[in-house]
Amino acid sequence: GAIWTANGAYSFTHSDNTQTDVTINTKFGTWNYHDNSIEQRMPWYSNSNGGLITTSNSSTGAWWGTLIASSGWSPAPYMHSDCGDSCSQGPGIIWYWVR
Repeated sequence: GAIWTANGAYSFTHSDNTQTDVTINTKFGTWNYHDNSIEQRMPWYSNSNGGLITTSNSSTGAWWGTLIASSGWSPAPYMHSDCGDSCSQGPGIIWYWVR
């Protein structure tokens, strides 16, 4: 994971993937932004059969980078095995602090 700054009045209840002006302050591990990992956007809400709170471009396809999923994951598809050295597909717990 990492620590980010959202450079706007962003919200977790925003219902599309357009909140992309985020800055990474501290990165944990060697993962990279891409479809199989966290994507460079504020997590957003989707009422879909997939990622409910996700950083993915799509909440139903290639939805890695998800924090809360609707089903089938423990608790969500976080990072695919090819994202770097610190990847965990279903880590069991995903910590997310908001200030």
